[in-house]
Amino acid sequence: MKTIATVSHIYRVAILTSLVGMAVLSSRAAVPNDYPSKNFTSPVSGLPPKSSVLAQESVRKAKNFDQFAAAIHQVETSGNQGRLYGDGGRSYGPLQISYATWKDATRFAPSIGGRYSECKDLAYSKKIMLAYLEAHDPVALHNGNWEVCARLWNSGPGWKHKKRLTNSYWADVKGCLMAKVG
Repeated sequence: MKTIATVSHIYRVAILTSLVGMAVLSSRAAVPNDYPSKNFTSPVSGLPPKSSVLAQESVRKAKNFDQFAAAIHQVETSGNQGRLYGDGGRSYGPLQISYATWKDATRFAPSIGGRYSECKDLAYSKKIMLAYLEAHDPVALHNGNWEVCARLWNSGPGWKHKKRLTNSYWADVKGCLMAKVG
């Protein structure tokens, strides 16, 4: 009796695996090979749902760092500039740069120079952001993976260990990126 149940179970698993395999193959036929599928995946096919596909494509169209920085600027300070303090006084300027972030970026790219107080200037803040992202995830930066860049900017190099804490921030940045593109 147990042998029949085991064989029956194996048979059901084999059929289910075949069906899932066919679904994956038929789904992939409709999706281009260069399609970005790392971030939003269906638990069945391993491919992004159609609505996520369109959203991710819109975000990817924001291909340059300036558009990304503009989205961060909007999320952090609603596009305001000057001597802006946030995080209980721990962050400063239009991109809300902490002293530790500034120090890290200027250590990585000493040619930036300047003082922390210069983070009130958007152009200077963008240099700091660029150096910081370059120091901690150059691949994401150069590939235009704005999700990784936003999460890194929001929570630091250890963001992957606390990804859920950056979900809301990424959603806000993505919304700004899509608004700029659309």
